[in-house]
Amino acid sequence: MIRKLVVFVLIIIVIFVVSCISDRRVNVVKITKPIKSFDSIGNKIFFGKITSIINCGDTLYLNDASNNNVLQVFIEKDTTLRLIRTFGRTGAGPGEFRENWMIYINNGRLYVENINVIHVFLLQGKFLKIIRFPGSASFLEQFVVDNREHIYKTRTSESDYCIAHYDNNGNFVSEFGELIPWEYKERKLSSNHRHLVMSDNEEIISVSVERAQVDKFTRKGRIISTLKLENKFDILKNTLDIQKKVYEKDREKGVKYVSFINISYINKFGNQLYILFAGYDFKRFNKFSDIELHYYLLAVDISGESCKLTNIYSFPKHDFYSSAFCILKNDLLLTYNYDTGSIEIYKIPGLVE
Repeated sequence: MIRKLVVFVLIIIVIFVVSCISDRRVNVVKITKPIKSFDSIGNKIFFGKITSIINCGDTLYLNDASNNNVLQVFIEKDTTLRLIRTFGRTGAGPGEFRENWMIYINNGRLYVENINVIHVFLLQGKFLKIIRFPGSASFLEQFVVDNREHIYKTRTSESDYCIAHYDNNGNFVSEFGELIPWEYKERKLSSNHRHLVMSDNEEIISVSVERAQVDKFTRKGRIISTLKLENKFDILKNTLDIQKKVYEKDREKGVKYVSFINISYINKFGNQLYILFAGYDFKRFNKFSDIELHYYLLAVDISGESCKLTNIYSFPKHDFYSSAFCILKNDLLLTYNYDTGSIEIYKIPGLVE
């Protein structure tokens, strides 16, 4: 009887260990060359600097920061883009932009940030209003808008919190999401730079740019769950170790700030959060010439109370540098290549869960 009990306990322990290992390790899928690349729409409208992309079914919205407008384009079956209309132009008046960086869509409305204001349009093109914010509320990171038209954005000023909440008139409501602390050689540091998306249940999903941490909040700022990606992906942990050494070298040279993890953009498709990350895929670091960036796309399931890393995709080295992307149907990834100024489309089997 005792022997059977011991065997049963050992089996349970083995199952638990295996499940923990399988949960911690996610396979890395290599991505091949893009299936299509183009730098213009119909050889007439050439892309400037695309900093934000939103997919709404068969229609894409591309924020062009260089040309101070937003392009609304239709995706044909062969993935060719056809221009429908443009929103905005260069200027300082209503519906005019000087530094538009991020966009968001909710309830048939397009929200375009422009320094410390947001311009609101109907998706049919009509300009509606401007939402103004107190002080210099910068919108250089992604922001989200709920069904009440309340706005949540990353705080970039000195604050003990990461995310600011404003009402539909731009009035400050609250702030939440404590700074993420970490230490290096007895130095107590913190991170408050985050990217944001909103789930279908209007939960705020934030990703720390420097610490590779995914947090899920309610709209009132209550933390629901936290996922530390460095515990799930060796490249992330290795990158943090290397960046700490880079940080120390820069501190010795008098540099006061250095960004650790290069999470350049995040986007959402269904219940999947996709995170574009640049990391170092080696374990030795002796000099700066050893550094070689390698881009990855991390897929995180945000449907449950807890977020879960499901897939990791690896881009070809030296061929990829993206500042914005979106997921299309049929397992297609559309990115803007910052180096070449072109839109690239990748076919990735199993991309969309």
